[in-house]
Order: sequence, then structure tokens, then C-alpha cells
Amino acid sequence: IAEDSLAEDSMAEDSIIDKKPFFSRCCPGNSRAMSFDLQKGQVDSRYRLPGVGNPIFKKNTQHSGKNCSYLVDFKVTFDPLPYCIRDWNPQCTDRPMCGKRLLRLDLEIDDNHGGFMFNVGDSATNNGYGGDYNTQKNDAEIMGKDNHIITYYSDYCVGEKEELLNSLAGARYVTLWIGNEFTRIQTRNSVGTVLQNVKNCNKCLFALNNQDDGNINMDIYVALNNMVLGTSRQGYGVCKARLQWECCEDRYLQPPFLPLEL
Repeated sequence: IAEDSLAEDSMAEDSIIDKKPFFSRCCPGNSRAMSFDLQKGQVDSRYRLPGVGNPIFKKNTQHSGKNCSYLVDFKVTFDPLPYCIRDWNPQCTDRPMCGKRLLRLDLEIDDNHGGFMFNVGDSATNNGYGGDYNTQKNDAEIMGKDNHIITYYSDYCVGEKEELLNSLAGARYVTLWIGNEFTRIQTRNSVGTVLQNVKNCNKCLFALNNQDDGNINMDIYVALNNMVLGTSRQGYGVCKARLQWECCEDRYLQPPFLPLEL
């Protein structure tokens, strides 16, 4: 196990999940986090999360009078999985042994929200509805639009998608976990009650383990109040965002910090 993946035994003993033997020294406490403020259009923390590229903020040109309307785009680069994980479970990975392998993205949503609110794409040219101008085959994406969250599978599963219709109605917090061929989407109301909690494991989700598709795949692209490509599809209502790396997506059952701050 890589040195940065080790944790004290006491942490492992306190784990609330069952682990394979070689996970017994993994799963430390929550990693440090990086946060954004979309009301002000700025990074809201001094800490820069490893693997996260320079965020680009832009003013909203379609919903400029709305609260929480700044746009931000950034790239996130993952670590490849260790060989023991590849041999044990070469596909969907929800317990990837620390490092930059499982990203947690917490979003705070305003009651007044709409349009194209968030987009997480496997392709640099994702622009919503599963499209990326045929740039690459691995082009899965998650789109939050109006009150709906829709996951579009890659071109290896053409036309397949998972719809969480009206999942943002009454939601204050959205949490996304992204790993190799794995997603988990959770929504909560203003007091932290879980509204929806959906896991998805599929070979046509995000390719983050050096899969060959022209360029080597280890990256995702995130856009808030916007789509990954361009600015023609904008939204409003994502007020704050927080990023952190985790070891096991079901290790921590507490809701996002209320309010969403560091």
C-alpha cells in the first residue's frame, strides 16, 4: 500500500464499514477540502486540493440578476488504481484506498435555482445531454438542470441514462462521489434529511484508470452554473461548492457541513 494510503490502526478500528483485509490500514479521517463561493466568484479557502486545476470564474451573461450566478470551470486529475485493486475489482471502484481516486463534491443550492446548474464530464467537450461533439468515446457526464439530475452514459452505451427527476426540488445540498466507473448522488434538504441516495456502477461511467481513448483517461471536468464546454448553456443557484478526496464513499454518513463552510 502506498505510504500516503496508510492510517493508524485506531482509525481503521473505528470504521463503520466492513473492509477487505488489505483495507484495514486505509480510511483515515476526511481529507482537507477546497471550496468555492459562487455568490462572489472566488475560491473560498486558502487550501488548494491536489489534482484540481486552476478554477476559471466568469460572470453570468444570461442570469446576471440572479443570486449565486457566477460560473466556474475546473479540471480534476485522478491517480490510477493500485494493482491490488485492479486485480480484485478491475471496474467499478467505491473503495479505492485513498490518494486521488474518489472525489467528493458538495454543492449548496439556493431555493431560487434553474437552468444548467452543474455538469461533471469525462470529456473536455461535454456540453449536456450526453454530447461532446464526438471528441471521444469515454464521454459520460452528470448534468443538473432545473430540478433534475441526469447521468448520461458514454458512447459505449449509446442512449443509456439514469434520470433523477425532480430530485432538486426542495434540495439544499447535493453531494456527488466520482470514481472509476462509479458514481453516487445524494440530495438533502435544509436540515440535512436525505431525500435521495443513488449509487451507480457501470463500465460506461467515468473512465479514470488510464483507459485508452486517444488521450489517456484520468481526468474529469467540472462546471458550476455552466456546462463544461463554452458558456452558451448557463444556470444559477449553485451558491457554494466544496471538493475533497475520500477513501470509501460510505465511510462517512454525516451530512455536508451545515452551512457548507470550512
